[in-house]
Amino acid sequence: MKKTLFVFIVLIGVLAISVSAQTEKGIEVLKVSICTDVIEREAVGVDTVFSASAEKLYCHTTFANGDTSRHITHVWKYEGEEVFRKELNIKKSGKWRTWTSKKVNSELRGAWKVRIINEDGDALATKSFIVK
Repeated sequence: MKKTLFVFIVLIGVLAISVSAQTEKGIEVLKVSICTDVIEREAVGVDTVFSASAEKLYCHTTFANGDTSRHITHVWKYEGEEVFRKELNIKKSGKWRTWTSKKVNSELRGAWKVRIINEDGDALATKSFIVK
């Protein structure tokens, strides 16, 4: 009986730690895509290399946010320099999709990166791509 009670208490402790870690984590980036369009909330034309003739690119991000509504920011960088940033509201949801867009042209060929950061400025994810 004592052994069974001990195992039961240990299992409850392990479950409590697991639930606590999930709650503290709060928001999770499930997927980041750079694409040429967003249709019906889905990324279309996903790639890592794009032609400057695309004219506009999107950073489509899918989150799991089981905690509470919060803000994240998409920070677009071209050749290491920030060129655009947009704060986005993420609602409490098992799957929340959002996106930002940036116009590109032949003068903006090179290495690009979008950093997804939380309210404290901590990086949640980064997606790199090339415009040719």
